[in-house]
Amino acid sequence: MEYTSDIRRRETIVEINSTLSANYTISQPTGQPVSHINGTLLQNAKRIGTINVDIASNSSYVSLEQFASLNHADRKAALSGISDHLEAILTEAVPPVEPENQ
Repeated sequence: MEYTSDIRRRETIVEINSTLSANYTISQPTGQPVSHINGTLLQNAKRIGTINVDIASNSSYVSLEQFASLNHADRKAALSGISDHLEAILTEAVPPVEPENQ
């Protein structure tokens, strides 16, 4: 069978501090670098922000939709954590394609 698309999708949740976490969905063509990252910033399991990276358009977007609910230390921790998480995701080694999936 010949496929027209073979996309790998991964999900992860990363704790930033005791009340903040980020939930990421990562998409990439199998055997190739990451193409999209979508995420949600959570405070006590409630969505307070959005994260989006689109490699093809060379753009990223981070929105703190509940800005007033975060104190300065939490905003700083969130933005620093998100930057570190995105760097880790974007610099991961690309897993090889297994022969039966080619």
